[in-house]
Amino acid sequence: MQFILYLLPALIAMLSLGCNKDSDVTEIPYVRKYWNETASSNYEVPVTKSAEIKAKMFLNLMTDDVFYFDILVDSTLQDVITGAGLYYGTASSNGTLLADIKPEINGRSIKGSVQLTTAQAADMMAKPMFLNVQSKLFPQGLVRLQLEKNIDWYADVALTGASVVPAVTTGASGKVVLRITTDKVLHYQVMVNGTDGSDVLQETHLHAGAAGLNGTEQLKLITIATDYNREKSAAGLSDAVLTLLKSSACYIDVHSTAKPAGLLRGQLR
Repeated sequence: MQFILYLLPALIAMLSLGCNKDSDVTEIPYVRKYWNETASSNYEVPVTKSAEIKAKMFLNLMTDDVFYFDILVDSTLQDVITGAGLYYGTASSNGTLLADIKPEINGRSIKGSVQLTTAQAADMMAKPMFLNVQSKLFPQGLVRLQLEKNIDWYADVALTGASVVPAVTTGASGKVVLRITTDKVLHYQVMVNGTDGSDVLQETHLHAGAAGLNGTEQLKLITIATDYNREKSAAGLSDAVLTLLKSSACYIDVHSTAKPAGLLRGQLR
């Protein structure tokens, strides 16, 4: 028994030294998240380039919060790449900058790495975010990749008073940005400007119906004026509504207090 009592302090000291030794070992970083995806100019908000440009993106977020990127833009590019950055934002919004990744640019090739903060890396794992590549002709964005989920379908629709049935005369105009992600969530923005000072925007709807005809309402997109010109989303949509958006004759109309039957309209097809 006495032998054990004499030995116990030595054992405790040895264990303590062993723990200290382990704590001095530097952990080798490994891949926390990996992307091998194709970015597109069609994913910009709104789409501004008539001919699609694509870019292959190989991205790694490491456990030491370093973000590595290797991007190759289409050989059809007739432009000069100027930069790239990580941004907060859903598929239908242009959000705030998370980090300017300051890439090494060599023609169509963009490579490099950036040390993120722990908070920034955590946001990349948990929040809606996209990588945007800028160019001389398109400083707001040439190609874009949504990082938290892929875009399955997109459309930008011009809104005019002339498309309303019957047509209306108005100084207002607008655009609807529509994006459907692979989890069947519709992300959208209804952007309207130029309304008369006394006019107040009301609801916006998706209708089934061909151009020149008024059809049945299928989905309410906006219900209050403060929801215009900001990102919105709708989850749990039926397959019928998703199919209507993607492939059937349909349109979106905007109503206001001065034009309750329709101020603006945009035909998807």
